Amino acid sequence: MNRILNRLRKHVLVTKKHGFIFCMVSLILSLVYVVAVFYKIATVPALFVDEANYASEVISFTNFGTDIHGLHNPIYFSSVWGQGQSVLYSFIVRPVIKMFGFNFFNFRFPMAFLSVVLIFIICGYVLHVSKNYLATFLMMLAFITSPWWFTMARWVLDANIAPLFVGFSLMALLFSFEKSKKWKQILGLFAGFSFRSGSFFI
Repeated sequence: MNRILNRLRKHVLVTKKHGFIFCMVSLILSLVYVVAVFYKIATVPALFVDEANYASEVISFTNFGTDIHGLHNPIYFSSVWGQGQSVLYSFIVRPVIKMFGFNFFNFRFPMAFLSVVLIFIICGYVLHVSKNYLATFLMMLAFITSPWWFTMARWVLDANIAPLFVGFSLMALLFSFEKSKKWKQILGLFAGFSFRSGSFFI
């Protein structure tokens, strides 16, 4: 047992000593990942029927304040065949569409941006708690090499929106354990967004 603990202590010292190297490698990989996430985001992956329905709902909601069936201030999109989609992402993407017009880059941009932001927040928290550059590097590596996370970041589906806000909620919860009351308020906000996404994992 003592031998294991000594190895762990030695390992922590090594990661501190080489913290600058881990930071530089992390920065380079992060830049590569961000470029990859936004590269041809308007065309890859190809448009899926649910995403096309969502895009139609966003266009209608942004321009007229209604869903595609003319219902004002909807709390849920019934869509074309009544399959149902949450309105949460439409509120997020609406300012972007208002300012820059509708195209699929603008439509998918907030999704990709929030997925990248969540990675940085999680890695920052790991570094804050562990003070271990290697642990932080491995956490980042787990995210940027995940095919599912990469696909989720580029594809606007209800099933992809919920994990983002569940993740933000969990991070706010962790920060609320050691910070001021404002983090509990932020936790409540993101938890509400998570339920609002309509795709909570059941």
